[in-house]
Amino acid sequence: MMESRGEKRKLEDDDHDGVLSEAPRDILVLRYAESHAAEIDALLRDLQQTGGGKKVSQKLPRHMRRRATSHNIKRLPRKIRNMAATEYENQEDKVRKRPSRKYRRRPRNLLEEYNRRQKKSIWLETHIWHAKRFHMGDKYGFKIPLQPTSKGLRATYRAASHHCVLQDISYLCCIEVQGPQQSILAGLSHLTGPDTGLTFASKSCLNGTREGNTFVHEYDRFPWNLIGQVSFLWNTNLPCDDIGKNELTNQRQLWIWSHPSIYDQIWTELLKGFEIKQETSGVDLKSDNASGHSKNMLELIKIGEEPKAVKDGKKNSVLKNRTASNGTILVVSLRDCLNRFRLTGPLSHSVIVDCLQDAFIVGNDDSKGLHWWQTFYASVANSFSHSQQREFWDSLKSSQSPAECAPHCILGLTVRDPRICRPVKRTKLKLDPQGVQSDTSACCEKLSPHVSASPIWSQEIRQKVKYSKMSDHDINTLKSEQMVPGFPLDHGVEESSRIPILLLQQPGYQPAEKMSNPRCSRRSTGFGSGWDIITPSGWAMSFWISLVFRGARAIGILDSERLAQEQGMLHFPMDFPDCHAGLVEQKMRGETLEGKYKRMPPAKRPNYIKLGVTSPFSCPWSTLVQDWMRVLSLSKKSQNVDDIKLAGDGDSAKTDDMRTNSQIYADGEKYYADGRESTFFVLRNKKYLKQLNTVFQKKSLTKESNKTQDRLNNHSSENSLLNEADEFLNILEKEQPQALVPVEVRMLHKGCPTQMSMICIPARSDIEELQRNKSFAGPFEPQHKDSAEIKKRKIRKIIKEYETNKVVITQKLKSEIKEKVEMEFSDKNVENDPISRDIIGYVNNGGFSLAQGSGIGKGYCSLIGVVHNLRHCSIPSQNMTVLVRNPTSYQYRFAVISIMC
Repeated sequence: MMESRGEKRKLEDDDHDGVLSEAPRDILVLRYAESHAAEIDALLRDLQQTGGGKKVSQKLPRHMRRRATSHNIKRLPRKIRNMAATEYENQEDKVRKRPSRKYRRRPRNLLEEYNRRQKKSIWLETHIWHAKRFHMGDKYGFKIPLQPTSKGLRATYRAASHHCVLQDISYLCCIEVQGPQQSILAGLSHLTGPDTGLTFASKSCLNGTREGNTFVHEYDRFPWNLIGQVSFLWNTNLPCDDIGKNELTNQRQLWIWSHPSIYDQIWTELLKGFEIKQETSGVDLKSDNASGHSKNMLELIKIGEEPKAVKDGKKNSVLKNRTASNGTILVVSLRDCLNRFRLTGPLSHSVIVDCLQDAFIVGNDDSKGLHWWQTFYASVANSFSHSQQREFWDSLKSSQSPAECAPHCILGLTVRDPRICRPVKRTKLKLDPQGVQSDTSACCEKLSPHVSASPIWSQEIRQKVKYSKMSDHDINTLKSEQMVPGFPLDHGVEESSRIPILLLQQPGYQPAEKMSNPRCSRRSTGFGSGWDIITPSGWAMSFWISLVFRGARAIGILDSERLAQEQGMLHFPMDFPDCHAGLVEQKMRGETLEGKYKRMPPAKRPNYIKLGVTSPFSCPWSTLVQDWMRVLSLSKKSQNVDDIKLAGDGDSAKTDDMRTNSQIYADGEKYYADGRESTFFVLRNKKYLKQLNTVFQKKSLTKESNKTQDRLNNHSSENSLLNEADEFLNILEKEQPQALVPVEVRMLHKGCPTQMSMICIPARSDIEELQRNKSFAGPFEPQHKDSAEIKKRKIRKIIKEYETNKVVITQKLKSEIKEKVEMEFSDKNVENDPISRDIIGYVNNGGFSLAQGSGIGKGYCSLIGVVHNLRHCSIPSQNMTVLVRNPTSYQYRFAVISIMC
């Protein structure tokens, strides 16, 4: 066995030796590769082909396949990673990885993105802060904060009534008018009416110590064609130290603040009033005709203080302002030059006292160059104004509430950088009872033009203040070097910026002198009072954060509308139906409500035809006025023709005045500038509104005979009072039949008025039932008949059958569906079925009032309808009582209306 095995191994070794003996001792690689090139090429092709359209990662064994290998090469085996990388680079539809959020929010890219997004809507300086905490909306060309994301309606009211709320109203547009005082007043007299209250020529506002509010109409079309409500303030006309400048003392400056929705209209009417035919879109800084502030801007650039906005090329408005001039009067737009904040609440006074610290106007001797405040306050008059302002401000610090200050007073201050004394964390300020004085009447006596003067009126100073601002990084560096963290910065910032500001007092709720019913309002005097702060541009965030850190609660524009309703004040532009901006706002609201209504299923939405509501999404003011004018004309036709002729042909002064007013109100300009016809206007004549408010009290003569006699010219008998009231109502009907009267509605018992609620005249039976039963809720509207309801049901049934059977809808069925939709949603197909109570007005905005503890609303009533209700249907022992019905209810509820004058 062993021998046989050895022989076998020997034979195998002999075979191997024979093969190796035939093999060459060495091989030339190049020659070998050339001879086998075809085989090598075929082998490489076979290795590179994936076969069947599969990728490298898809040809792995099943136990090695991972989903992550499709996007992460490191998940593959190391020997095929290079092939997978080549395959990934050569693919055509390669999906790029989205850059990380950290990369995308780098300062350079973030700034570019912000500039791109601001091309559509203008951002406020506090936009980034608001965008993180508020619902934002595109309104009037701005990104405006609507309301905070934290739902807190009661918290907002509580802060406004007991603490402080803060709103950024920098979207308001400011227009500056420069020129001789007489020329300015002459041009503005064509845009205002003398009977609506204060005008631009009011003595209380002309010296620059108080802010005024007025209504602006189109050129010489008062009382028709209202543009809107504006506020204005005059620059104080202080004497100059230089004798050569005394001739310029007649040159005045006027700031007109308007809502952005009417800014273009105001600008156009100003040019028309001042007879400026051509507007200059930009200002040539090198020309001799350039305005003073433009030349000062050019000097700043020449010195080397080139504004950052000019370097970046982002804002051309710095060098090109919207200006217009006729050689005497210069009109300049200041839309991007000022910021305005509004603080409301009793603690708003404590907040601004703690935030605004007086600045020292004397610098160090070793300071490099002169700062703007050293140059400005080198004048004796300006230095005296600064001392008067500090004295007045010190006297105001002892006030408990802003309502104690003079109404609409203007205070100029020069304050320190608010970032220097900012609290470390957000704290709510409390009123110090020890520093409060009981008598603050001396503050009103100290109010003078010197107190209201401010360097913020100078464009040159505003630019210097803006571009000499210390950066936040430098402020934070100084704070980090403090020995004790949290202490105010006292060293290293002596030569920092001084900021000129203006403080404007807002009086809040002020009851009328002659209220129709003092018990109608449970608001306290001064509710909603506060301060407005006007600062130069570029300083918004510095002041905003400082105010928020002192306990001010930030609110949006929707919150301000609710606060205006709590104050019983009209909010522009929603509550102004006779101006174009108000009509546009109400139209947008109607479209929103109609779209929401159409999205609801038919079984879940009210049938307005059965409810007897002809206009559920908007208030038909024109139809209301025309209907009552038709009633008035029918009643006049039934009267004696001779009496009408005697009333029309009288030669008394009152009749002549009546004829003149009739030409103004009835036959005057009833068309807007764009050709739209104006069929109504809102009565804003203060004299007429107060007299109408007094007539509301004529029914309570038995209880308040002495007061009523004093209010109605001290007549001796009740009959004479009633006769005078009837005579006044007759004159009012003849002079202003197309007028709407602003009213406030307050529910007597239950109920809460909503938008588009109807204000109706109660029937005699309703009045008698209310007198018998004080808890009588009110009558019900009978259900109306919907003639198209049967056809609607048939169409719905057909549609349901087609949907269940999955049959193709034919063209005939499509036309029937279209007809059904038009019948269901078109106002034209709603039958004009009269309701059981006559409508005299509508509620424009309403809801539950936390201040009143009941439902309230703001609306308008037809003047003829109000007069008709006063004559026939008023309760002898109560005020103007009406019925209010919501558009989604059959229930009428009793309410009391009062004139908003």
